[in-house]
Amino acid sequence: MRGHGEDSPVTSGSAVSGSKGKNQRSVKRSRAVAVRAKKSGSHTRRGRETSSLRNDPQEEDPKLRKTFKAVDREVESILANHPREIGFCHTFGDVKRGILKEKYGIDWKSPSEMNPDVCFD
Repeated sequence: MRGHGEDSPVTSGSAVSGSKGKNQRSVKRSRAVAVRAKKSGSHTRRGRETSSLRNDPQEEDPKLRKTFKAVDREVESILANHPREIGFCHTFGDVKRGILKEKYGIDWKSPSEMNPDVCFD
């Protein structure tokens, strides 16, 4: 799967709204950790790096792999002009969940639901 948890865009250099100073540094630091983790193929889980995220097991079902790939392509097409900023992975997941449920009757859990101890942005 090209699940947005694993391949979700990490925006770098995007504007941070709100107060400057400590909060902005914290956001930049979080992004830097996410970028380093993404480059190394690992993810940060409450300050510890791990090598993988849990995905909905249905995505690994050989009978459904093509369906999930097709839905990912459809979601990418639908969101082609949507800004890739903080929170985009949740938008991607919401659209994907809707398509999977409406077209295929699949109740899918997003990476954020499968990994409650990981902060997705």
